[in-house]
Amino acid sequence: MIYNMKNVFRIAAIVCASAWLSSCSTYVNPFSSLYWKGKNIKEFIEDKELAVNETKICKEKDKAFFIYSFAKPMYQIFDREVGRSYNAFGTTIYTQRENVFTGNYWTYAFTDLSGNITSYRAATGFGDLDKEFNCRALGQTDDKELTSILTRESLWMSIVNSADNNKMVWASNKAHSTQKAAEKDALEQCKDEGNKNCKVMASYSNICLSSGIGARNGTYFDIFGFGWNKEQANKDVIEQCKSKGGKDCKIVVEGLCATACDMEHETGCILPEPKWIKP
Repeated sequence: MIYNMKNVFRIAAIVCASAWLSSCSTYVNPFSSLYWKGKNIKEFIEDKELAVNETKICKEKDKAFFIYSFAKPMYQIFDREVGRSYNAFGTTIYTQRENVFTGNYWTYAFTDLSGNITSYRAATGFGDLDKEFNCRALGQTDDKELTSILTRESLWMSIVNSADNNKMVWASNKAHSTQKAAEKDALEQCKDEGNKNCKVMASYSNICLSSGIGARNGTYFDIFGFGWNKEQANKDVIEQCKSKGGKDCKIVVEGLCATACDMEHETGCILPEPKWIKP
């Protein structure tokens, strides 16, 4: 990918100005962020030969992440007077050149919970990092607080049927933050196909649903399967079908997930207790 250098510098300037105006605590370093995005924090630390001053666990928009803080000491050269001598020609001043510590230059690596870098930033001198990103020092959080930070918000989906077409079931088009919104979405899916007697069968949260069919005694029956992800829900459909004496078990609809993350595969994913509500 080719980057126009003028545009990159212009973007960086805009980001810096915006950060100053809004009192943001950090601004993104565009070059370093582009290079390091997706790479692991361990590789970054080894390459830069940096020592981590502090690791914070933070949360923004319902998603937890880590911030690694690095302090680079800054020095300025000063000439300090150490003595004087006086003679017929005037005064001689003796000085000693010293490196004086003037403070730390702070930079931050933002990573996901697996330690993969999402952005590299520098301090603006404004704002409060902990307040802006809702951070806690990682070593100072107890199990209860850590669980609270990692727990995602509940999402909802609904399934709907209609007396106008008893062979079909409609579902929410996506997961919603409330049960009411999920039910409204599913009812609209049903009505959009010309049905008038649409009713909510069930609403559920923090779980994935798949549906299937199986044959038994010459007739087909329906099965719902549940799991933390599509694969688990599909597996549950087949296992339930077989446990009920079904044959020719098949998945019909898979992976209707009302989940903010995948508890089986995503690091640090914690969901509230699943719910299944029938009207």
